[in-house]
Amino acid sequence: MRSYTQLLLAGVVLCIVTVQTGLPLRGQSEPKRRPVFEVASIKSIGPTTPLTKLELGHGSLRVGTTVIWLITLAFDLSRPLVEGSPSWTEQEFYDIDARGEPSADSGQIKVMLQSLLAERFNLRFHREKKEMPAYLLTVAQQGKLPKESKEGTERDADGSILMHADGLTGRGATMTSLCEFLWEGVLQQPVRDDTKLSGAYDFSLLYDRHDPMSIVVALRRSGLDLRKANVQFEVLYVDHIERPSRN
Repeated sequence: MRSYTQLLLAGVVLCIVTVQTGLPLRGQSEPKRRPVFEVASIKSIGPTTPLTKLELGHGSLRVGTTVIWLITLAFDLSRPLVEGSPSWTEQEFYDIDARGEPSADSGQIKVMLQSLLAERFNLRFHREKKEMPAYLLTVAQQGKLPKESKEGTERDADGSILMHADGLTGRGATMTSLCEFLWEGVLQQPVRDDTKLSGAYDFSLLYDRHDPMSIVVALRRSGLDLRKANVQFEVLYVDHIERPSRN
């Protein structure tokens, strides 16, 4: 019969082997692998080269853009919520042609892009909470709210919100997208969606583009309102990033 000491030593050896090999114990599942692109081409392009229009779907991503824009796309962030990135990430352009599993949806493609940024651009980052002066988009009058888009209208498609001489129009646009557009295209200040409206909407907001705050009156005509507040946002801080490795 084995002694107590022999059994104890055998258990220690088993634990060491399990830890070093990383093999799962019986009953444990393998850690879920993050989706990645099967092939990805990244080419530097000059400032006068026509940019490839965004194509995102069926497991593939094609676009000509800056690295900072890729970061905002991958992590679903507005540009002001990314800090610490070097100037070249906004000044240099790259053509991206990446392909993965055709069944991957847009959310999975964005996770693949996160992996691509980590592997090819050596992106390292951390997140922090930061309080900023901001606007809250809220519901003012239910009866005046924009009409929901017709069934079959693509939600937040490219060009779902367009600016024109007299204001802006939306088709199939969510309140989240409207907030992002107001933030980056009109007010140049953070805007958070507090409407609790989850649909896609068609709307027309007429205002004086030379007076950005006139958008407030246009929103009230559509049953919405903007109010000032100090709001806490989660900011992505770039700790390290490099120009892409070769294909």
